[in-house]
Amino acid sequence: MIDETRPAVFVRSIDGERRDPVSSILSPGPGRGQIVRTALLLLIALTGACDPNPSPPSPEDVLAARQSALRLDQELHVMALGSLENGTDARQVLTAYLTVIEGTHSIPAAGRRIDVGRTALRVRNPANAADDWERDKLEIFRFAMEGGVDPATLEISEIVDEATGQRVFRWIKPVAMEETCLTCHGDRIDPPLLDQIEELYPADEATGYYSLEMGGAYSVRIPLN
Repeated sequence: MIDETRPAVFVRSIDGERRDPVSSILSPGPGRGQIVRTALLLLIALTGACDPNPSPPSPEDVLAARQSALRLDQELHVMALGSLENGTDARQVLTAYLTVIEGTHSIPAAGRRIDVGRTALRVRNPANAADDWERDKLEIFRFAMEGGVDPATLEISEIVDEATGQRVFRWIKPVAMEETCLTCHGDRIDPPLLDQIEELYPADEATGYYSLEMGGAYSVRIPLN
Protein backbone atom coordinates (compact mmCIF):
# COMPACT_ATOMS: atom_id res chain seq x y z
CA MET A 1 0.00 0.00 0.00
CA ILE A 2 1.47 3.32 -1.06
CA ASP A 3 1.14 6.28 1.25
CA GLU A 4 0.01 9.10 -1.05
CA THR A 5 1.28 11.71 1.43
CA ARG A 6 4.87 10.78 0.68
CA PRO A 7 7.04 13.18 -1.37
CA ALA A 8 6.14 13.83 -5.00
CA VAL A 9 8.58 11.31 -6.38
CA PHE A 10 7.19 8.05 -7.73
CA VAL A 11 9.42 5.16 -8.71
CA ARG A 12 8.05 2.53 -11.05
CA SER A 13 9.38 -0.95 -11.52
CA ILE A 14 9.93 -2.33 -15.00
CA ASP A 15 6.64 -4.26 -14.72
CA GLY A 16 4.77 -0.93 -14.62
CA GLU A 17 3.61 -1.09 -11.00
CA ARG A 18 4.01 2.14 -9.09
CA ARG A 19 6.12 1.58 -5.98
CA ASP A 20 6.93 3.49 -2.83
CA PRO A 21 10.40 4.97 -3.51
CA VAL A 22 11.72 3.75 -0.17
CA SER A 23 10.60 0.16 -0.60
CA SER A 24 11.48 -0.11 -4.29
CA ILE A 25 15.00 1.35 -4.15
CA LEU A 26 16.08 0.89 -0.56
CA SER A 27 14.88 -2.63 0.11
CA PRO A 28 17.62 -4.81 1.63
CA GLY A 29 19.61 -6.85 -0.81
CA PRO A 30 23.12 -8.02 -1.66
CA GLY A 31 25.61 -5.16 -1.70
CA ARG A 32 23.20 -2.51 -0.44
CA GLY A 33 24.66 -1.05 2.72
CA GLN A 34 22.81 0.84 5.40
CA ILE A 35 24.75 4.02 4.63
CA VAL A 36 23.63 4.02 0.99
CA ARG A 37 20.01 3.30 1.96
CA THR A 38 20.01 6.13 4.49
CA ALA A 39 21.53 8.57 2.02
CA LEU A 40 18.96 7.66 -0.64
CA LEU A 41 16.11 8.03 1.83
CA LEU A 42 17.32 11.53 2.68
CA LEU A 43 17.71 12.53 -0.97
CA ILE A 44 14.25 11.27 -1.90
CA ALA A 45 12.67 13.08 1.04
CA LEU A 46 14.41 16.34 0.13
CA THR A 47 13.42 16.24 -3.55
CA GLY A 48 9.71 16.10 -2.81
CA ALA A 49 9.38 17.78 0.56
CA CYS A 50 7.71 20.90 -0.87
CA ASP A 51 4.49 19.10 -1.86
CA PRO A 52 2.86 16.97 0.88
CA ASN A 53 -0.03 15.91 -1.39
CA PRO A 54 1.38 15.22 -4.83
CA SER A 55 -0.63 14.28 -7.89
CA PRO A 56 0.49 10.84 -9.06
CA PRO A 57 1.73 10.65 -12.66
CA SER A 58 -0.64 8.83 -14.99
CA PRO A 59 0.31 5.38 -16.34
CA GLU A 60 -0.29 6.74 -19.86
CA ASP A 61 2.34 9.44 -19.41
CA VAL A 62 4.81 6.96 -17.96
CA LEU A 63 4.27 4.63 -20.92
CA ALA A 64 4.69 7.53 -23.39
CA ALA A 65 7.95 8.50 -21.67
CA ARG A 66 9.30 4.96 -21.81
CA GLN A 67 8.42 4.59 -25.47
CA SER A 68 10.00 7.93 -26.39
CA ALA A 69 13.21 7.11 -24.54
CA LEU A 70 13.30 3.64 -26.08
CA ARG A 71 13.07 5.06 -29.61
CA LEU A 72 15.96 7.43 -28.94
CA ASP A 73 17.97 4.66 -27.29
CA GLN A 74 17.47 2.36 -30.27
CA GLU A 75 18.48 5.10 -32.70
CA LEU A 76 21.64 5.84 -30.74
CA HIS A 77 22.57 2.17 -30.49
CA VAL A 78 22.19 1.65 -34.23
CA MET A 79 24.10 4.81 -35.06
CA ALA A 80 26.88 4.61 -32.48
CA LEU A 81 27.35 1.31 -30.70
CA GLY A 82 26.36 -0.84 -33.66
CA SER A 83 28.63 1.10 -36.00
CA LEU A 84 31.60 0.84 -33.63
CA GLU A 85 31.07 -2.89 -33.20
CA ASN A 86 31.05 -3.25 -36.99
CA GLY A 87 34.43 -1.55 -37.27
CA THR A 88 33.42 1.93 -38.42
CA ASP A 89 36.06 4.56 -37.62
CA ALA A 90 35.21 6.10 -34.25
CA ARG A 91 35.70 9.64 -35.56
CA GLN A 92 33.01 9.12 -38.20
CA VAL A 93 30.71 7.60 -35.62
CA LEU A 94 31.23 10.54 -33.26
CA THR A 95 30.26 13.06 -35.94
CA ALA A 96 27.05 11.18 -36.77
CA TYR A 97 26.24 10.47 -33.12
CA LEU A 98 26.42 14.11 -32.09
CA THR A 99 23.73 15.11 -34.60
CA VAL A 100 21.27 12.88 -32.71
CA ILE A 101 22.33 13.27 -29.09
CA GLU A 102 22.60 17.07 -29.07
CA GLY A 103 19.94 18.86 -27.05
CA THR A 104 16.29 17.89 -26.57
CA HIS A 105 14.07 16.36 -29.24
CA SER A 106 10.36 17.25 -29.42
CA ILE A 107 7.98 14.53 -30.53
CA PRO A 108 4.34 15.40 -31.37
CA ALA A 109 1.99 12.76 -29.95
CA ALA A 110 -1.80 12.76 -29.67
CA GLY A 111 -2.06 16.54 -29.85
CA ARG A 112 0.69 17.28 -27.34
CA ARG A 113 4.46 17.60 -27.24
CA ILE A 114 6.88 15.13 -25.69
CA ASP A 115 10.41 16.42 -25.08
CA VAL A 116 13.03 13.68 -24.78
CA GLY A 117 16.80 13.86 -24.45
CA ARG A 118 19.92 12.67 -22.67
CA THR A 119 21.57 14.36 -19.71
CA ALA A 120 24.27 13.59 -17.15
CA LEU A 121 26.16 14.95 -14.18
CA ARG A 122 29.17 15.29 -16.50
CA VAL A 123 28.29 16.27 -20.05
CA ARG A 124 30.20 16.59 -23.29
CA ASN A 125 27.80 19.03 -24.91
CA PRO A 126 26.57 21.98 -22.78
CA ALA A 127 23.19 21.66 -24.54
CA ASN A 128 22.68 18.42 -22.59
CA ALA A 129 23.44 19.88 -19.15
CA ALA A 130 21.06 18.78 -16.40
CA ASP A 131 18.61 21.24 -14.91
CA ASP A 132 18.02 21.33 -11.15
CA TRP A 133 15.27 18.66 -11.25
CA GLU A 134 17.38 16.30 -13.36
CA ARG A 135 20.49 16.83 -11.24
CA ASP A 136 18.62 15.91 -8.06
CA LYS A 137 17.38 12.68 -9.61
CA LEU A 138 20.78 11.85 -11.13
CA GLU A 139 22.32 12.10 -7.67
CA ILE A 140 19.71 9.65 -6.37
CA PHE A 141 20.50 7.23 -9.19
CA ARG A 142 24.24 7.59 -8.63
CA PHE A 143 23.90 6.68 -4.95
CA ALA A 144 21.66 3.74 -5.82
CA MET A 145 23.95 2.34 -8.51
CA GLU A 146 27.03 2.73 -6.35
CA GLY A 147 25.14 0.69 -3.74
CA GLY A 148 24.63 -2.15 -6.21
CA VAL A 149 21.13 -1.40 -7.49
CA ASP A 150 20.49 -2.53 -11.08
CA PRO A 151 19.85 0.63 -13.19
CA ALA A 152 17.28 -1.30 -15.23
CA THR A 153 15.03 -1.24 -12.15
CA LEU A 154 15.36 2.50 -11.54
CA GLU A 155 12.94 5.09 -12.89
CA ILE A 156 11.46 8.27 -11.39
CA SER A 157 8.34 10.10 -12.54
CA GLU A 158 6.86 13.24 -11.03
CA ILE A 159 4.32 16.01 -11.63
CA VAL A 160 6.13 19.36 -11.36
CA ASP A 161 4.75 22.90 -11.15
CA GLU A 162 7.39 25.07 -12.81
CA ALA A 163 8.18 28.68 -11.92
CA THR A 164 6.40 29.81 -15.11
CA GLY A 165 3.13 28.32 -13.87
CA GLN A 166 3.37 25.40 -16.31
CA ARG A 167 2.46 22.00 -14.86
CA VAL A 168 4.53 19.24 -16.44
CA PHE A 169 5.05 15.52 -16.20
CA ARG A 170 8.72 14.60 -15.82
CA TRP A 171 10.36 11.19 -16.11
CA ILE A 172 13.97 10.10 -15.92
CA LYS A 173 15.84 6.78 -16.14
CA PRO A 174 19.58 6.16 -15.68
CA VAL A 175 21.87 4.60 -18.26
CA ALA A 176 24.98 2.57 -17.45
CA MET A 177 28.16 2.82 -19.51
CA GLU A 178 28.72 -0.13 -21.82
CA GLU A 179 32.18 -1.27 -22.91
CA THR A 180 31.65 0.17 -26.38
CA CYS A 181 30.70 3.54 -24.90
CA LEU A 182 34.19 3.77 -23.41
CA THR A 183 35.61 4.19 -26.92
CA CYS A 184 34.57 7.85 -26.65
CA HIS A 185 34.03 8.19 -22.88
CA GLY A 186 36.66 6.05 -21.18
CA ASP A 187 40.18 6.84 -19.93
CA ARG A 188 42.04 5.26 -22.87
CA ILE A 189 40.62 7.15 -25.83
CA ASP A 190 42.53 6.86 -29.11
CA PRO A 191 44.60 10.10 -29.51
CA PRO A 192 43.16 11.17 -32.93
CA LEU A 193 39.64 10.67 -31.56
CA LEU A 194 40.49 12.55 -28.38
CA ASP A 195 41.85 15.43 -30.47
CA GLN A 196 38.54 15.54 -32.37
CA ILE A 197 36.52 15.56 -29.13
CA GLU A 198 38.63 18.36 -27.66
CA GLU A 199 38.26 20.38 -30.85
CA LEU A 200 34.48 20.00 -30.92
CA TYR A 201 33.95 20.37 -27.18
CA PRO A 202 36.83 22.11 -25.39
CA ALA A 203 34.86 22.07 -22.11
CA ASP A 204 34.15 18.31 -22.35
CA GLU A 205 33.58 16.59 -18.98
CA ALA A 206 32.42 13.20 -20.27
CA THR A 207 35.63 11.16 -20.23
CA GLY A 208 37.22 8.90 -17.66
CA TYR A 209 34.18 6.70 -17.22
CA TYR A 210 34.40 2.99 -16.43
CA SER A 211 32.17 0.10 -17.48
CA LEU A 212 28.76 -0.04 -15.74
CA GLU A 213 29.20 3.41 -14.17
CA MET A 214 26.18 5.69 -14.51
CA GLY A 215 26.80 7.55 -17.75
CA GLY A 216 23.69 9.70 -17.59
CA ALA A 217 19.98 9.30 -18.10
CA TYR A 218 17.11 9.60 -20.53
CA SER A 219 14.87 12.49 -19.51
CA VAL A 220 11.33 13.21 -20.69
CA ARG A 221 9.15 16.29 -20.16
CA ILE A 222 5.46 16.52 -21.15
CA PRO A 223 3.50 19.79 -20.63
CA LEU A 224 0.14 19.09 -18.99
CA ASN A 225 -1.72 22.43 -19.22
